[in-house]
Amino acid sequence: DRVIDVFPAHQQDQIRTQLSESIRGVVAQTLLREAGGKGRAAAVEVLVSTPAVRNLIREGKTFQLPSVIQTGVKEGMQTLEASLVGLVASGRVTAAEAFSKAPDKEALMKLFEEQGVETPGLEEPSLLAPAAPSAAAPVVSAPGMAPPPPPAAQPAAVASLGGVPPDDFKLPEDGNGGGPAINFGAFSPKQ
Repeated sequence: DRVIDVFPAHQQDQIRTQLSESIRGVVAQTLLREAGGKGRAAAVEVLVSTPAVRNLIREGKTFQLPSVIQTGVKEGMQTLEASLVGLVASGRVTAAEAFSKAPDKEALMKLFEEQGVETPGLEEPSLLAPAAPSAAAPVVSAPGMAPPPPPAAQPAAVASLGGVPPDDFKLPEDGNGGGPAINFGAFSPKQ
């Protein structure tokens, strides 16, 4: 929606249609401290353009994209929570570090449990309870609007060209032998 909102209201339907036809995928990454403290590991969320994704974008129903990502594993999609679980299971990051970066902490804990990943120290109920807003930093939102998500819930980058995706991640080919089918230029408004 942030891409669409850049344009004037009278053009947004047209832009939504153009975006739905040109988008091939989105990779969002969040960097985490490695368990050894000597580097960073990237947790990635992957959205691949499928007919369902294109339709949701065209119809303005982007709030349903997280569900499509969860069910789109066969198409190469991955939620950020699934990536975090993989990093913890491999020992690259601690469960506490993954938990601190997870936008959906309940989903992360459920995945940890389903996959048998140990999470020492994360079973405490106080960690799962939502924190009350502090008096020093009140949550401000416009009337009728939900408050903004916490900073940890926002990926570090919406599309990362310099990041390293998982070894088994492959983008769909463009069908013309030209490599991955990504057109990042479609996101820029014409001057």
